[in-house]
Amino acid sequence: SIQKATANELMQILIFGWVFVSFLQGVTGFGVPVAIGAPLLIGIGVSPLWSVFILLVGGAWANTFGTLGVAWEALLLQINSDGNPELLVHSAFWAALFIWIVNFLAGIIICWIYGKKEGLLKGLPAVVIISLVQGGGQLFLSVLEPSLAVFIPTTLAMFASFLLGKSKWYRDE
Repeated sequence: SIQKATANELMQILIFGWVFVSFLQGVTGFGVPVAIGAPLLIGIGVSPLWSVFILLVGGAWANTFGTLGVAWEALLLQINSDGNPELLVHSAFWAALFIWIVNFLAGIIICWIYGKKEGLLKGLPAVVIISLVQGGGQLFLSVLEPSLAVFIPTTLAMFASFLLGKSKWYRDE
C-alpha cells in the first residue's frame, strides 16, 4: 500500500525508515520498530544491512519521549526537581529542541545513504516538512504532555508523508 501511496523509492524509504519507525518507537519501542521496519525495507529492495542502519538512524530521535514517554519519566525520576514544574518544562523544552536537530539530521542521513548529493537534493523538501511536523510537534507537546510528544507528531507526519508522496516532487518513480 505504501507503493500505491507513492511511486517514489526515496519517499518510500523515508516513510518506512524514518516516519513509520518513529511512530512505532513512539508507541512501543523496545526493538519493535526495527523488527517490523527491517522486513518492510527489505521488501522494497533495501539491503538487510542498510535496512537496519536506516531504521536505527531514523528512529533514534524518538527514544527520549518515545514509548509513550517511559524514558522521559525515568529521567525525571533520576533528577532532584523537588516538584519544580518550571524546571521540568524548561528541561523538556531544551531536550526536545536538541532532539529536533537529531530528527532533521536523521532525514538528511537517510537521503544521503539513498543517493548521496542527488538523494539529498531530491529528499530535502520532504525532510524539511516532515522534520517540522515531527520535531516541531515534539517540541510543542514535550512541555504539555511528554507521553504523547512522539506519538501525535509521528501520526501527523504519516499523513504529511502520504500527501508529499502525491505531490509533484515525489510522483515519479
